[in-house]
Amino acid sequence: MNRSYLIKPLIAAAAVILTSVTVTAHADSTQDSALQAVVRYGDLDLATEAGTARLYQRISAAAERVCPSADARDLKRAQVARSCQAEAIERAVASVGNARLASLQANRGRRGRTG
Repeated sequence: MNRSYLIKPLIAAAAVILTSVTVTAHADSTQDSALQAVVRYGDLDLATEAGTARLYQRISAAAERVCPSADARDLKRAQVARSCQAEAIERAVASVGNARLASLQANRGRRGRTG
């Protein structure tokens, strides 16, 4: 059997794994289960500001999907939702390991924004 046929699928699988991040949200600290969303970024150039900003938008949108919804009329629920989103974004950004993305997240965090 030709080895090149075996290597190509492995390289493709490795590329998919290396170009995605999982956004995990714990809706309640007493629960062991967590919701997750996979964010793919293989199509983005993280060496550019535009690529990094787009990935941050994707991560933020995924955090909004997996965290409980925020109801402005219920302050406790809104705070839980914001906290969940911030923690999910922080974990996802850390798992990417990109300094430009981490800097963007830190700057947005200082302004109190998750998205």
